[in-house]
Amino acid sequence: MSNGTAQSASAPAGVLQIIDEHGVMLERTPWFPSELDVGAECYRVVGCIGSPLSGKSSLLNDIFGTRFAVSHARATERRRWKTRGVSAALAANQETLLVLEIDGGDGGATGQQLQERCLRYVSSVSDVVLCNVWYHDLGRYDADPQWYLSTIVRELAHAEGPLLRTCVVFVVRDADADTGADADTTESTASLIAESLWLDAEEHWQREIGDGAASAPTAASHSVEALRAALELRVALLPSPRTSRSAYDAAVQRLRRDLLDGSGSGSGDGGLLSSQYSKGLPADGFGAFSRRLWEGIRAQPAGAMRAAKPLAMRVATAAAAAAAADEGAAGEALTPEALAAAYHCDAAFSEALRNSAEELGELASQLDEGEKISGFGRRAEELLQKYLSGFESATEAYAGTEVRERKLAELETVLDASLQSLFLKQLQIIRENALQHFKTASSSEEIPGDFAFYTADALFQREAEESVRPGSDWSYANERSDLQQTMAEISARRKQLIHVQIQAAEQQRQAMQYMQLQQAQLQAVQQQQYGGALGNWNIGLAYRPPDTNVNMSLLHQQGRTQVQLSMVPDEQAGLLGPNGFTSGVGPGNLGVSFNINI
Repeated sequence: MSNGTAQSASAPAGVLQIIDEHGVMLERTPWFPSELDVGAECYRVVGCIGSPLSGKSSLLNDIFGTRFAVSHARATERRRWKTRGVSAALAANQETLLVLEIDGGDGGATGQQLQERCLRYVSSVSDVVLCNVWYHDLGRYDADPQWYLSTIVRELAHAEGPLLRTCVVFVVRDADADTGADADTTESTASLIAESLWLDAEEHWQREIGDGAASAPTAASHSVEALRAALELRVALLPSPRTSRSAYDAAVQRLRRDLLDGSGSGSGDGGLLSSQYSKGLPADGFGAFSRRLWEGIRAQPAGAMRAAKPLAMRVATAAAAAAAADEGAAGEALTPEALAAAYHCDAAFSEALRNSAEELGELASQLDEGEKISGFGRRAEELLQKYLSGFESATEAYAGTEVRERKLAELETVLDASLQSLFLKQLQIIRENALQHFKTASSSEEIPGDFAFYTADALFQREAEESVRPGSDWSYANERSDLQQTMAEISARRKQLIHVQIQAAEQQRQAMQYMQLQQAQLQAVQQQQYGGALGNWNIGLAYRPPDTNVNMSLLHQQGRTQVQLSMVPDEQAGLLGPNGFTSGVGPGNLGVSFNINI
C-alpha cells in the first residue's frame, strides 16, 4: 500500500482492493477507466459476503465472469485467515454492473469490527446482497446467517429518511439433501427457510427500533410493514460441486438468470438486479460517494450482534406446519409436544456437531501435517456411531417422531460428509507414500519395473481399503486410477530414457569404428609418403669384421636411414644369429638382410 491507497499489488487483473485490512479505502477516482465513458449512468451493484473458503469467489466468477482470486486449501499447508477488506470488479462485458466481495473474516475483535463495517458498507450501496452460507449453519443461532441478517436489518433500522429497497439472497451451499429432490420439494424447502429468515428479520427489527427510538427519532417511525417493503429475502439452494458438479452448475445458472434475466424471479424484466432496487449512484461519482460513506461508517462504533433466536426451531416449526397442511390439517395449531420435540432435537443436533468439531479438527490437523491416520475407516465409524448414539440418547423421549428421525438422518449426513473430506486427505497421503515406494523400487536395477508397479499399487489398495468407513459409499477408485496412470507415465519415461541411452551408446560405438578406420587410412597414407622413391622397399645391412667384437648395421625403412655401431664379445656372438656372423656370406664374412613389403 502506498500513498494511503488500498490497491493490492497481488490482486488479479480487473480486480481492485478498495478497502484494505487496515480499513483504508482506495483514494483514486474513478476506480475503473470505464466509469468516465459510462458517466452519469447508474451502477447496478451486487455484493457478496460469506466465510473464508466458502466458495464466494468461485460463485461470483461463475455468475458474472469476474476474476476474483480463488483460494485452495492444501493438505500440507495450514493458513490463518483474516479479514482483508473489500474487493471490487466489473462483470464481464457489462460496464455498469459492479461486483463487491468482502474478503476473508476471522474471529478476532479487530477483524470482526472491520468485517461488520465492510458488511454495512456493502449492504448500503448494493442492489442485491448475496449471503454465501453453509446449509448446516442454518441450524445454529450464533452462525453467520444470523449475524449477516442482523447487521443488514440494523443498517436499515437506523437509516435516515425513506428506506431504499434492497434484495438479500441467502445462497445456501452444500444443500445436497434437498436439491437432489424434485423441483417442488426444493422450492418448498427454500420457501420455508426464507419464511424463517423473515421471522428472524422482524425480531431484529423490533429490537433495533425499540433500542434506537430514543437516539434515532426516525427509527421509531419504521414499522414492520416498512421493513417488508424495503427488504426482500430470497433463498437459493446450491448442491456441493464435489458430489454433483452438473447439479451445482445448473443451480448456478438458475441463480444467474434470476439475477440478470428475471426468468422465474418474479421481479419482472431485468431480474433482481433491476431498477427497483437501484440506489441511484452514478458510475462517475460512485468512488467519491463510497469514500464519504466509508468515512462515516468508520467514525461510528461497531456493535456486532450475534445473539438471535435459533433459526432451526423456526425451520422445524414451519416444516411441521407444512406437513400438517399436506395432511389436511391446515389451520390447526401445533401441539406443545411437537414444538418441544423440534426444539430438543435441534438442540441435540447442534450439540453433536459442536462436540464432534473438536475431534474432527484433531484428525484434520494430523492430516494437514502429512501424517497418515492408521485404521482411519474404523476410527471414522466409531466417531460417527458415538455421536449418533449420543443424539439418540439425548432425544430418547421423542423416539418415533418424524422430526427426530429427520434430524438423525441429517446428523449422519453432515458427519459423513465431514469424515469423507478427511478420507480424501488420507487418500492423498497414501497415494504419495505409494508413489514414493514405486520410485524407490523402480530406481534399483535389481527390481523389475512391473514388480515395483504392482507392489506400490497393492500398498495403496490395502491402506485405502483400511481407510474406508464400513457401511459407507466411500470410494478410492479415482485416486487409485490416478496413481496407476502416474506410475505408468513414470515407467514409460524411464523406458524411453533407457532406449535413448542405448541408442547413444550404439552411435558412440559406430563413431569409434569410423575413427579407427580413418586412422588406419591415415597411417597407410603416411607410409606411402615416408616411403619416398623406393616406395614400400626396406633394406637392412649388417657387417662384423672377422676376429673382432665390432658390429656395424645399416637400416633403411619408411624413408629413414639408421646406422648402428656396436661391440659384442665373442661369447655373445650367438645373439647375432645362428653362426654369430663368424661364417657369414661370402669371403668377406658379410651379413645381409633384405625385406620387401607388398
